[in-house]
Amino acid sequence: MTIPRIRISSYLLATLAGIFAVIIWSSTIAFSKSVMETEGNYSAMFLIYFFGGILLFGILLVWLKNEFFTKWKKLSFAYYSRIGIFLLLNNTLLFIAIGLTSNKNELLIVTIINYLWPIITYIIKVPMFHIKPKIGLFVISIVLAISGVVIAFSQEYTINEFIGVIKVANYSIWAYLLTLLTAVSWALYSNLTKKYHTDDDVAALPIIFIVSGLLFLFVQIFKGQFIFSSLTSLYKNYELIYMIICPTALAYLF
Repeated sequence: MTIPRIRISSYLLATLAGIFAVIIWSSTIAFSKSVMETEGNYSAMFLIYFFGGILLFGILLVWLKNEFFTKWKKLSFAYYSRIGIFLLLNNTLLFIAIGLTSNKNELLIVTIINYLWPIITYIIKVPMFHIKPKIGLFVISIVLAISGVVIAFSQEYTINEFIGVIKVANYSIWAYLLTLLTAVSWALYSNLTKKYHTDDDVAALPIIFIVSGLLFLFVQIFKGQFIFSSLTSLYKNYELIYMIICPTALAYLF
């Protein structure tokens, strides 16, 4: 059967967009940790998500024009409570986990654990969509995916060294657990978005990002740590600018 050319074109465009998203996302943890070290954990989280959400709002408004508000109005509270909440968790949990790391080794472990999300996405997809895969191929795929994680770990640690890292873990063990929950929340968000067949969910992205940023702002205010002078970093800190534009706005748009 011949596949229509327009379908191939759309498929290739979507695939390329996905590849670019993953490439940009791969820089998130390193850059965000650097921004946290200069701006403070909660301040960095607020600045990245709040202004990333505003930027994404502007991009979508220019791209979709009046259709943006039409899509946004179609999204009920049920969307945010059963789907959007998992993107909110993904945003907040990952940054909290990054903030809990105290050295480069712990940050490396967080980075690798976070990239369990592709295989977790497919593992969750099977029962959620009642898919009956060929068990042999499915198991082989899972083993290969996990092998990638193991190989990545083995570049830095022997088995005994890794066990030693886990044994002496204090706050870092929470970072690892939160990162695992981050991967699971992203897998749930991805599958639920597909399951409920909504074409309007793109309009929810800036809203969820802005809310994510406001949550960290409220924490800052509660702790008495917020100062208006931190806003000057929006044009002085180039790593912060990169985080707002690329991993936060463009990658999620892709």
